[in-house]
Amino acid sequence: MLETFLVYTTLMIFMIYFTRRSALTTGRRARFYYCIPVVLYTLVFGLRYCVGMDYMAYLEIYKLWDTSLSINDNIAQHPGIFEHLERSFMWLIIFLKKILNAHYSVFFILFAFLEISLIYRAFRERKEVLASSIFAFFALGIATNLFQNTLRQDVAICIFLASIPCIIKRDWVNYFIGIALACFFHKSALILLPIYFFYTKDRQIFKSDITRILTLTAFVIIAYFDLTNKIILQFYHLAEVSGYGVYVNSQHMVSNGASVGIGMLIKYAAYCIMIMLYKPVKEFHQDRFFEILFDLVLIGLCGHLLCYRSLVLDRIFRYFTTFEFLIFGYYLVYFRHAPKTISAWLGYLYIILLICMTYAQTILYSNITISTYSTIYQTEKHAAQEENRTLILKAINENAQKQMQ
Repeated sequence: MLETFLVYTTLMIFMIYFTRRSALTTGRRARFYYCIPVVLYTLVFGLRYCVGMDYMAYLEIYKLWDTSLSINDNIAQHPGIFEHLERSFMWLIIFLKKILNAHYSVFFILFAFLEISLIYRAFRERKEVLASSIFAFFALGIATNLFQNTLRQDVAICIFLASIPCIIKRDWVNYFIGIALACFFHKSALILLPIYFFYTKDRQIFKSDITRILTLTAFVIIAYFDLTNKIILQFYHLAEVSGYGVYVNSQHMVSNGASVGIGMLIKYAAYCIMIMLYKPVKEFHQDRFFEILFDLVLIGLCGHLLCYRSLVLDRIFRYFTTFEFLIFGYYLVYFRHAPKTISAWLGYLYIILLICMTYAQTILYSNITISTYSTIYQTEKHAAQEENRTLILKAINENAQKQMQ
């Protein structure tokens, strides 16, 4: 636990510091400072081991791929492992393993670099917001619990983020190219194509603060009383058609162990505060990027509340919910510069407490979650981690099976 805390906290501090330094300087020095966080994150997270179930699956995919066989032969030899992957992703594996003869660590380092460099590219003109967002990126568990696990979708999400400025500029060619590149890694990114046509007209899904709060409240109630579980159970066929049949009839399709508790309600209160402060924050930043992200995050949060029991369906909304660390970054910058009113101070205090509590929870429970930090070279720790997680997953599966019976 101490090692995990020191690694993440040190990395977070250095990334925030150099991002801020880049914002305060110009020219080559600014570019140099801006590159340092990218390099640090790439190395620290690229060499991280056993990040989650998907990480271990990707590790197995890379190790099992036989460079002497064709793509079709590899699929025939291991159909349950390779058949759901995009062909373009297989070409990337072939390039790394056959042409470069690269160790699997290079594979994960490449993905870490793509993730963080795309985030930094998207916010290269908003460095102060980015510096605050890095704090939320780590503290909310997005970096520690999500990234480097669902690798393909993580990169697709980051490509989508880097493509949003094209919506603002109404540059449909580069936006479509960006989504095509995202589909290179995860074909589900196709659902992002219609977003361009909606947001180029300066529209938003949620027209007012009251609409936002009422909609979010309705979805919290739906999730709290578990009103959608029976509907989710009907999506088996959809999963098969969309290429996710590997998850059908497993805990990935319907995770009955999931529930909405006090943690979700605390976050709901934070979003209510942010919604009530939306107008002054919008006027302070005067940034269309913020407006689009806020809309997408609320859409994603409602979708998550609707499908939280299904890991497959919930992943669709990860394209939007992942951006919440950026929304927190915008608000932290606003609180730092806003007039020191009682409402601003109370909002700032609540959001900071939420972020810090989430980070403390991430560190304290790191021994039984995927947030534990270990490198590919710490083989003894790997065995203990995998044993702990195997026992936890076994307990979750048994509980889910009991409830389904």
